[in-house]
Amino acid sequence: MSTASPTTQLVCVEIGGGGVETVLLDEDGTATRLDGLAAPAGLPLLIAVPGIIEDGRVVIASNLGWYDVDPAAQLGLPAPAALVGNDAETAALGESALRGGTDLVFLGLGTGVGGAVVVDGAATWNLFAHHPGFSDRTCTCTRTGCLETVAAGWALPDPLADADLPAVARAL
Repeated sequence: MSTASPTTQLVCVEIGGGGVETVLLDEDGTATRLDGLAAPAGLPLLIAVPGIIEDGRVVIASNLGWYDVDPAAQLGLPAPAALVGNDAETAALGESALRGGTDLVFLGLGTGVGGAVVVDGAATWNLFAHHPGFSDRTCTCTRTGCLETVAAGWALPDPLADADLPAVARAL
């Protein structure tokens, strides 16, 4: 008779402006990527979302058009998430863990701009994206001049030319 307990898995779902990624994470750190959105029944669900998160709800994720929503319900999942976090904050914690727990500042550029500061293993989410003074353009959050208006994917020329890089670098 075996006394070993079954392997515990977590379902980790990352929601971005361009799609959804799902990974099954085993307790030994083995990660298995699943195609698109998947939430196998009976496993704890963790969701990372770009935006402001409070008490497991997305207060605002302007690039997704989400305002005061339960992200699991918004995605059509049958059960609520065990944990919901800001995507930049969770990425910063992961990066810190991969670097042996070091303190760091994380800035993520994608559809939007996100960032977090990790100190002593705790992440503090900072609204890097929505500080004004970078341009005269209106942001998806409805403010004017946010960092996102010059550095987010939606704000950049497509395709991004070499001549555009100095302006993005100055903003960051």
